[in-house]
Amino acid sequence: MRIDPSVSAALKDVEVLMTYRCPVRWEAMEPVAERVRHCARCDHRVYDLRDRSEAEIRALIAAHDGELCGYASVRPDGTVVAGACAPTQLRGRIVAR
Repeated sequence: MRIDPSVSAALKDVEVLMTYRCPVRWEAMEPVAERVRHCARCDHRVYDLRDRSEAEIRALIAAHDGELCGYASVRPDGTVVAGACAPTQLRGRIVAR
């Protein structure tokens, strides 16, 4: 993934949160590209954000107008964490606020 430095800079101080937890399992979604699956329940693409850098996550969110569906490492307060270091990995709607 090519990262635009201006996009990453614009989102540097923006909190990235999971606002909705999806009940559909990642494994049940149809693969459509590398690290991307299609959720038949909501008809959205779901991006695997695990093991991505913070800059990659922010650039991907920015490319989708500030929100997307993702499979991410998440802290108990809903904050999305770069990489797979959070105690919980969830699927859901990711937004930049």
